[in-house]
Amino acid sequence: MRDSRKERWKRALVTLVLVVITALGVLSLSACDMSRTARVATGGSLTNDASLRALVLSTGTLSPAFAAATTSYSTTVADGTTSLVITPSAASNAAVVLVNGGTVATGASSLPIAIGVGTTIINVSVTSEDGTTTRLYSIAVTRIS
Repeated sequence: MRDSRKERWKRALVTLVLVVITALGVLSLSACDMSRTARVATGGSLTNDASLRALVLSTGTLSPAFAAATTSYSTTVADGTTSLVITPSAASNAAVVLVNGGTVATGASSLPIAIGVGTTIINVSVTSEDGTTTRLYSIAVTRIS
């Protein structure tokens, strides 16, 4: 059975990154995909939920333990740890998730993030499906020397 044009359009995922630049530099970074446009065009509603439902590290343990309303975390890793991977899961599967500026599909792992001796800050940004809300989660990763 062939998919209709409407169905193909709904599944199309074309990512646009919109950067608003001011004299002070980048003011806002958000992304959207064409599946959102398709839902609006066909009468679907979009959510403004910009929260995570899970945040998992490949090594180390978040402190405090993950809670969607908590946006600041820390962890300590051993000296031999040179990188780690973040797996963020947005509450809305259509939200846009960025890890240190790179797009990551919800529930998927980020690229390895280099961890140097001392403290490395990792930022996880979630933009709601409707593009109106952004929440920033930060993780301070301390590598013991």
